[in-house]
Amino acid sequence: MVYKTVILEEAKEDIKKARAYYRKILKSLSKRFTADIKEIVAKIRNKPFNFGFRFDEFRTANLSVFPYQIHYIVDEANSTIIIFAVLHAYRDPNFVELRMVKR
Repeated sequence: MVYKTVILEEAKEDIKKARAYYRKILKSLSKRFTADIKEIVAKIRNKPFNFGFRFDEFRTANLSVFPYQIHYIVDEANSTIIIFAVLHAYRDPNFVELRMVKR
């Protein structure tokens, strides 16, 4: 079963900031970052339970190339993946946890 995907505004903003950062370094990096996001989101949509829990019901999927993680929950009742954040993997764990908890 392929799940629907909802990317919250805060997560979209995370993606925009990361893309802008990589674009400043090299335009092709920004494109590769976007492709990496799409690749992992596709994997999450197809097999959302393959990725481990990080906080409470929040799961985390690592990007393949870039040091970022997608934080999401699975709404089984509606067959939906809700992406809450796309954050650098080395971000302060307290920041990540606080951001997830405030949801």
